[in-house]
Amino acid sequence: MKSVPAQALEGKVFHVDLGAFVVDLILGPLRRILSNNSNATTTTMNIDVFDTYVTTTADKRLHFDVMLPTGKGELASHYAKEWLGSVGIEAGHIRQESCRYCHSETARPDIQRHIETQGYFIYQMEGCPSPVS
Repeated sequence: MKSVPAQALEGKVFHVDLGAFVVDLILGPLRRILSNNSNATTTTMNIDVFDTYVTTTADKRLHFDVMLPTGKGELASHYAKEWLGSVGIEAGHIRQESCRYCHSETARPDIQRHIETQGYFIYQMEGCPSPVS
């Protein structure tokens, strides 16, 4: 059987005979996992979630989660401080910090992509600046 790039199949109509039913399928955008591309990935990422609280010297309290690939927990506090710096809260403005392992989970695809490019993901909760998409 000849291999066809997945993109060549998009928008094509296929008649599928299922015995009692005949179904017409129109293929929309196909994910890389359906192609024969050797670069395709179907793996999911397991992550560890670190519950983080910070109190600034101005008595502002922030609550956020640091999400990292499983087994990289030693970097949680470092990434928390890196993110705080990126939103204008420097180390000298932090009075108290708590960054503790909470649980592990499978990363959502958007979070996985962010972790693959940035090394970590911050899930903002209480007192944080508006989430950046």
